[in-house]
Amino acid sequence: VIGKYGENTERLRQVQALASIKGYHAILLKDYEDIQELSLPEKALLFGLLSCFVICDDTVASGHNEELPILANAGFVIAILCPTTGCSSWMHAHFPTSFRNVRVFEYSSDISARIQEAILWAEQQAQQVTRDWNELYPWRQATFPRGTD
Repeated sequence: VIGKYGENTERLRQVQALASIKGYHAILLKDYEDIQELSLPEKALLFGLLSCFVICDDTVASGHNEELPILANAGFVIAILCPTTGCSSWMHAHFPTSFRNVRVFEYSSDISARIQEAILWAEQQAQQVTRDWNELYPWRQATFPRGTD
Protein backbone atom coordinates (compact mmCIF):
# COMPACT_ATOMS: atom_id res chain seq x y z
CA VAL A 1 0.00 0.00 0.00
CA ILE A 2 1.62 3.24 -1.10
CA GLY A 3 0.56 6.85 -0.73
CA LYS A 4 1.02 9.91 1.46
CA TYR A 5 1.76 9.40 5.15
CA GLY A 6 1.02 11.90 7.91
CA GLU A 7 -2.54 13.22 7.69
CA ASN A 8 -3.35 10.57 5.06
CA THR A 9 -2.07 7.54 7.00
CA GLU A 10 -5.57 6.72 8.26
CA ARG A 11 -6.77 6.13 4.69
CA LEU A 12 -3.73 3.89 4.02
CA ARG A 13 -4.56 1.92 7.18
CA GLN A 14 -8.12 1.52 5.90
CA VAL A 15 -6.77 -0.01 2.67
CA GLN A 16 -4.48 -2.20 4.76
CA ALA A 17 -7.33 -3.40 6.98
CA LEU A 18 -9.65 -4.24 4.07
CA ALA A 19 -6.86 -6.16 2.32
CA SER A 20 -6.14 -8.03 5.55
CA ILE A 21 -9.79 -9.12 5.76
CA LYS A 22 -9.30 -10.69 2.32
CA GLY A 23 -6.32 -12.63 3.66
CA TYR A 24 -3.47 -10.41 2.47
CA HIS A 25 -0.59 -9.17 4.58
CA ALA A 26 -0.85 -5.61 3.32
CA ILE A 27 2.09 -3.47 4.36
CA LEU A 28 2.98 0.18 4.57
CA LEU A 29 6.63 0.86 3.83
CA LYS A 30 6.84 3.22 6.81
CA ASP A 31 6.24 0.23 9.12
CA TYR A 32 9.55 -1.32 8.04
CA GLU A 33 13.00 0.02 8.72
CA ASP A 34 14.78 1.59 5.80
CA ILE A 35 17.43 -0.62 4.25
CA GLN A 36 20.54 1.52 4.39
CA GLU A 37 21.82 0.43 0.97
CA LEU A 38 18.54 1.20 -0.81
CA SER A 39 16.86 4.43 -1.85
CA LEU A 40 13.19 4.85 -0.96
CA PRO A 41 12.04 3.96 -4.51
CA GLU A 42 14.28 0.86 -4.37
CA LYS A 43 12.65 -0.10 -1.08
CA ALA A 44 9.23 0.21 -2.75
CA LEU A 45 10.46 -1.97 -5.62
CA LEU A 46 11.81 -4.60 -3.22
CA PHE A 47 8.53 -4.86 -1.30
CA GLY A 48 6.59 -4.75 -4.55
CA LEU A 49 8.52 -7.77 -5.79
CA LEU A 50 7.29 -9.68 -2.74
CA SER A 51 3.65 -8.73 -3.35
CA CYS A 52 0.80 -10.01 -5.53
CA PHE A 53 -0.23 -6.44 -6.28
CA VAL A 54 0.12 -2.82 -5.14
CA ILE A 55 -2.65 -0.47 -4.07
CA CYS A 56 -1.85 3.22 -4.33
CA ASP A 57 -3.84 5.98 -2.66
CA ASP A 58 -3.26 8.89 -5.04
CA THR A 59 -5.23 11.47 -3.06
CA VAL A 60 -2.28 13.63 -1.99
CA ALA A 61 1.06 14.08 -3.75
CA SER A 62 3.97 12.30 -2.09
CA GLY A 63 6.88 9.97 -2.80
CA HIS A 64 4.50 7.50 -4.43
CA ASN A 65 4.60 9.81 -7.46
CA GLU A 66 8.20 8.66 -7.96
CA GLU A 67 7.48 5.05 -7.02
CA LEU A 68 4.48 4.54 -9.36
CA PRO A 69 6.41 4.80 -12.65
CA ILE A 70 9.07 2.40 -11.39
CA LEU A 71 6.46 -0.16 -10.32
CA ALA A 72 4.35 0.27 -13.47
CA ASN A 73 7.37 -0.08 -15.75
CA ALA A 74 8.33 -3.26 -13.88
CA GLY A 75 4.91 -4.74 -14.76
CA PHE A 76 3.32 -4.74 -11.31
CA VAL A 77 -0.44 -5.00 -10.92
CA ILE A 78 -1.41 -1.60 -9.49
CA ALA A 79 -4.81 -0.36 -8.39
CA ILE A 80 -4.82 3.42 -7.98
CA LEU A 81 -7.43 5.02 -5.71
CA CYS A 82 -8.21 8.55 -6.84
CA PRO A 83 -10.87 11.05 -5.74
CA THR A 84 -13.38 12.05 -8.41
CA THR A 85 -12.06 15.60 -8.00
CA GLY A 86 -8.73 14.45 -9.45
CA CYS A 87 -5.61 12.51 -8.60
CA SER A 88 -2.60 14.16 -6.98
CA SER A 89 -0.83 14.66 -10.33
CA TRP A 90 -1.45 14.43 -14.07
CA MET A 91 1.90 12.67 -14.44
CA HIS A 92 0.26 9.23 -14.16
CA ALA A 93 -2.97 9.90 -16.07
CA HIS A 94 -1.76 7.81 -19.00
CA PHE A 95 -0.88 4.74 -16.92
CA PRO A 96 -4.15 2.82 -17.46
CA THR A 97 -3.70 3.33 -21.22
CA SER A 98 0.02 2.57 -21.27
CA PHE A 99 0.11 -0.34 -18.81
CA ARG A 100 -2.40 -3.19 -18.93
CA ASN A 101 -1.81 -3.96 -15.24
CA VAL A 102 -2.75 -0.51 -13.95
CA ARG A 103 -6.28 0.69 -13.28
CA VAL A 104 -7.70 3.80 -11.58
CA PHE A 105 -10.61 3.51 -9.14
CA GLU A 106 -12.28 6.86 -8.58
CA TYR A 107 -14.20 7.47 -5.38
CA SER A 108 -16.31 10.26 -3.93
CA SER A 109 -17.55 9.44 -0.45
CA ASP A 110 -17.63 5.66 0.06
CA ILE A 111 -14.00 4.76 -0.40
CA SER A 112 -14.48 1.36 1.31
CA ALA A 113 -16.53 0.01 -1.59
CA ARG A 114 -13.96 1.25 -4.11
CA ILE A 115 -11.10 -0.29 -2.10
CA GLN A 116 -12.89 -3.62 -2.18
CA GLU A 117 -13.45 -3.30 -5.94
CA ALA A 118 -9.77 -2.41 -6.40
CA ILE A 119 -8.68 -5.47 -4.42
CA LEU A 120 -11.00 -7.75 -6.43
CA TRP A 121 -9.70 -6.35 -9.73
CA ALA A 122 -6.07 -6.66 -8.55
CA GLU A 123 -6.65 -10.29 -7.54
CA GLN A 124 -8.16 -11.10 -10.93
CA GLN A 125 -5.44 -9.23 -12.78
CA ALA A 126 -2.70 -11.00 -10.80
CA GLN A 127 -4.32 -14.33 -11.67
CA GLN A 128 -4.36 -13.38 -15.36
CA VAL A 129 -0.70 -12.39 -15.23
CA THR A 130 0.08 -15.75 -13.62
CA ARG A 131 -1.81 -17.57 -16.37
CA ASP A 132 0.04 -15.55 -19.01
CA TRP A 133 3.47 -16.35 -17.50
CA ASN A 134 2.55 -20.01 -17.09
CA GLU A 135 1.52 -20.20 -20.73
CA LEU A 136 4.69 -18.44 -21.86
CA TYR A 137 7.05 -20.49 -19.67
CA PRO A 138 6.11 -24.18 -19.96
CA TRP A 139 8.19 -25.23 -16.96
CA ARG A 140 6.12 -23.13 -14.52
CA GLN A 141 3.39 -24.67 -12.44
CA ALA A 142 -0.11 -23.42 -13.17
CA THR A 143 -0.84 -22.06 -9.70
CA PHE A 144 -2.31 -18.74 -8.73
CA PRO A 145 -1.44 -16.28 -5.96
CA ARG A 146 -2.48 -17.57 -2.53
CA GLY A 147 -3.57 -20.87 -4.14
CA THR A 148 -6.80 -19.45 -5.60
CA ASP A 149 -8.24 -20.19 -9.01
